[in-house]
Amino acid sequence: MLIDFDSNEHEPIKWLKVMADYECGLWDYEGCGFDLEDLGAPQGLIERFNSWLLWQYQELDRPEDFDREAFTLEGRHLAEAIKEVVGPDVEVVYYDEVKNVNRPVEAPQILERIE
Repeated sequence: MLIDFDSNEHEPIKWLKVMADYECGLWDYEGCGFDLEDLGAPQGLIERFNSWLLWQYQELDRPEDFDREAFTLEGRHLAEAIKEVVGPDVEVVYYDEVKNVNRPVEAPQILERIE
């Protein structure tokens, strides 16, 4: 069972979203960011995840060189690896950059459930 370390009640986490945004990539249902370290992820996964988060800045710094499809595919693979870490009791969803790139801010996000 995973614990929400920011909660005074220490309720189990039931839902996580993988989405690179605001120097974070792992979000609970309330929109609070998480570190993979808090979930007991292996160091190799943490390093891959952090590299993926840094990759997003290429979109801002050099958008012409940003490979959105490759970025999205790596994010999906990371979401699958995170699902393995958290197990079947936690729903993991993934924010697909390709599907959401031109959507209006007020439109609902397209999220993919990771099985």
